[in-house]
Amino acid sequence: MKLNLSTSMKSGNVADGRNLVKRLADLGVDGLELEYRIRPEALPGIRQGLLETGLGVSSVHNYFPVPDVHPPRGGSGDFFNMASLDPEECREAVKWATRSIEQAAAFGARAMVVHAGRVDMNAAIPEIKAAYRENRMEDEPVRHLIKAKTAELAFRKPAHFDRLLHSLDKLLRVAEHHQVRVGLENRYHYHELPGIDDFTGIFSRFSGAPIGFWYDTGHDNALTLLGFHPAGTLLDQNADHLVGMHIHDANGLNDHLPPGTGEIDFTPILSRLNPETLCVFELLPGTDDAAAARGIETFRRRLSEFDQNKKP
Repeated sequence: MKLNLSTSMKSGNVADGRNLVKRLADLGVDGLELEYRIRPEALPGIRQGLLETGLGVSSVHNYFPVPDVHPPRGGSGDFFNMASLDPEECREAVKWATRSIEQAAAFGARAMVVHAGRVDMNAAIPEIKAAYRENRMEDEPVRHLIKAKTAELAFRKPAHFDRLLHSLDKLLRVAEHHQVRVGLENRYHYHELPGIDDFTGIFSRFSGAPIGFWYDTGHDNALTLLGFHPAGTLLDQNADHLVGMHIHDANGLNDHLPPGTGEIDFTPILSRLNPETLCVFELLPGTDDAAAARGIETFRRRLSEFDQNKKP
């Protein structure tokens, strides 16, 4: 199985595309995921670096490259809300995601990873995170807060979900034309879309279209720790639609760590992999090269051991 690495760990501070590819190639992977921090002017150098290293591109992460309307620095997978109640923002989201699909096809990538939007609400994220870190999740005020926010989410979600379906309908026509699969990523925050109960309905509605599930290990771990869904449920429910994975470790709510440096048990995850799964290590910007290489090798060894144990 090919193992790929997101450009996330270096794209924020390595502007030259050729140098970016060559530095990541030294970490022992088979290919790259090109993500939303990369600016358009880096693309010619990236193409040159790919030719020189022989690396392929497994996937791109919307919005790639950084949209022209984005502020001069940075980039974001959430720059546009694909589920916005503002029709103009949805149009912009589809427009720039369309460009991401076109770039994916141009680089020979099989998939585009999508953050599919969020419900506009005060989700009280800092308060909930603080309660977890201070071991107050079972305190009555915290339980009341989460119950109230969950009810608010249920009230506000339907209108946003309808906008998301409308956006996906347009986007999937483009994806089908370019033979690129859209991978809907499970998100880090409970009010982001799709939620755990939304994926099945989306895949049913768009049956036969080039859309599937993109599993993020750290995001799932965070929402499990916060009590928003049981461990393992998300991957079990959507394994038949699995396109790819963002693989990283986590200590508590701190994720995007190299595998083997946190508390995530990768064994159930390994059991869901198949030869077509796109495996992408998505590590924190600024991750040390040596730590990244060790993490990649740790995961490769666990995958090999798992495969050996499966043989009769």
